Amino acid sequence: QTNTSNINQNVNFTFFDLTGIDSAWYNNDTTSVANKSLGSNGIYFNITNITWSEGKHNVTIYVNDSAGNLNYTSVSFTVDTTLPLVVIATPTQNNTNSSNTGLDVNYTATDSFTLIDSVWYANDTYSVANKSLGSAGVFTNISNLTWSEGKHNVTIYANDTNNNVNFTTISFTIDTINPDINITFPLQNNTNTSNINSDVNFTFFDANINHVWYSNDTYLINRSLGSGGTYFNLTNITWSQGKHNVTIYVNDTNNNVNFTRISFTIDSTNPLVVIETPTQNNSNFTLNSVDVNYTATDTFTLISSTWYSNDTYTINRSLGSGGTFTNISNITWSEGKHNVTIYANDTVGNENKTSISFTID
Repeated sequence: QTNTSNINQNVNFTFFDLTGIDSAWYNNDTTSVANKSLGSNGIYFNITNITWSEGKHNVTIYVNDSAGNLNYTSVSFTVDTTLPLVVIATPTQNNTNSSNTGLDVNYTATDSFTLIDSVWYANDTYSVANKSLGSAGVFTNISNLTWSEGKHNVTIYANDTNNNVNFTTISFTIDTINPDINITFPLQNNTNTSNINSDVNFTFFDANINHVWYSNDTYLINRSLGSGGTYFNLTNITWSQGKHNVTIYVNDTNNNVNFTRISFTIDSTNPLVVIETPTQNNSNFTLNSVDVNYTATDTFTLISSTWYSNDTYTINRSLGSGGTFTNISNITWSEGKHNVTIYANDTVGNENKTSISFTID
């Protein structure tokens, strides 16, 4: 039993007989076809000039002598010019992405007429010696490798026992790195603004971005910010008064996820300024050392500064800032009527005021 890739394989024979050979002939394969002569009366020839079909052939050569004694011999051989079939089973698709650095490359190698002799592979630069995947019936997949980040090109080769060679190639990308995402506006965390339509802008980077979405405040609902190459910032939102916590998420096609957060406070409400003493407007006093006491509060942010002006209103006088404030005290008021206005602003710049009048007599 031999194998050959020569479709014109010759079958040569010799014979001997003391009384002399009479005839030689042959039959092959099904043996249902009439015998084919190989000569007689001293003129004989081999089996040549035949184009054998792919597959196994069984040839029997017969010979008889002049006395009618008959003998024969048989040979079998397989003609195989067909390349092995090499199929990569996993990954199932070319140019896939994976976060699995231990990704296996599984394959099958089969041959229609003979046996697989050897399997081997090369990858990436193809400058490194081929790596064996087995021979003589014992073969392995590509496993127990730790692939580096990035794209890999793997080619698996197989030959059969006639040295017909075939190969198949697959490419895949290993990506275990989370996408990069940054909020570009607001510029700082925990900022305050009076703009109820404040935008939240962001940038991201990854070769294979899949989806972007965000959630805020209660985090009960995720809202899409785009996918498939079309993405947008957080715009056209009317934020309620108070503090907001926004988290923006991004994933790539391997579902590597990253996120960034920012907090900001919307405050378009003016501070509340209340004069506590004098308790009534347009009061009269005989003492010229009347104190004017007040409180200044803000619902959503902090009081930044307070100041006051009186009578001519040509000069403003500070009552403090940065969390340290004072009342209007230690003043000797002149005789007559006085008009005092106290102002306060918050850290967003919302401003309010209140006024009181009193007479020193």
